[in-house]
Parts: sequence; C-alpha cells; structure tokens
Amino acid sequence: MVSLVPMNEAELQAFLDELIPHYAAEKVESGVWREEEALALSREAILRMLPEGLATADHYLYMIEEAGGARIGYIWLYVDPGKREAFLYEITLYEEWRGRGLGKDTMAALEEKAKELGARAVGLHVFAHNRRALALYEKSGYHATDITMKKYL
Repeated sequence: MVSLVPMNEAELQAFLDELIPHYAAEKVESGVWREEEALALSREAILRMLPEGLATADHYLYMIEEAGGARIGYIWLYVDPGKREAFLYEITLYEEWRGRGLGKDTMAALEEKAKELGARAVGLHVFAHNRRALALYEKSGYHATDITMKKYL
C-alpha cells in the first residue's frame, strides 16, 4: 500500500535535480535531442512548465510513501480543470523499490488522487524504449491513443 504526500521545497529541489538529467538522457536515447544540448533543453522545458514551483496552478507534486513511512519515489500530475483530464508528467519509484508490486499500487493511488482533483481520465507519455514502464501502464489498464514513429536515415 502506498500514499501520495505533497512535496516540500527541499523535496522539489531534489526531484528537479534528478528529473532534469534523467529527462535529458531519455530524450537523447530516443533520438530527439543531441547530447550536447539535452541538459539545457531539459532544464528549460521543465522549468517552463513549473514557473511557480510547488505553487504552479493545476500541477501537483507528490512523494510516494510506502506503508512503513519510507519515501520511495515521486509523481508530477497536471489536471486540466476545463477538460477534467489529468496528465502524468512523471512517475518514478527509486530503483531499490522496484519489482515489489508498488508500481501498480502507485498507479492506483494516483488515479484516486486524480479523481479527487476532478479528473475523469489520466493520460501519460512513455518513451518507447522504456518497456518496464509500458508493461506497468498496460497492466494498469492504459492503452495507446496515438503512436509517433520515426526512422533515422
């Protein structure tokens, strides 16, 4: 069993310190960005979406907490109040907590949170090379709504 606990400022900074290089690496691995530009582009993209940090309207940042009280990861959820749809920008379980069934519990907790926040649906993006995440989302009842493909020449 897991719960979602709002991030504090120190947790937000740790989250950004981990997310920015991680997102940059994912974009490089997927072939979208060049390595030499990726870190700057990642920082710019993420900070543009969170201009007010934890106070950014309609963005919700949580730590994932397991039943024993350990903080085991984080979630960034956006809720569009007009469409009443949520979008999961980021979900991460720390490596040492993976493979214990906590991913499914976390997905269930975020869906409940999205409902509490007025959402009727949750969307997300997954990089095609992230097979582990793709499998989790499919097991949790998510399905592809569009697929973008690319071939490098």
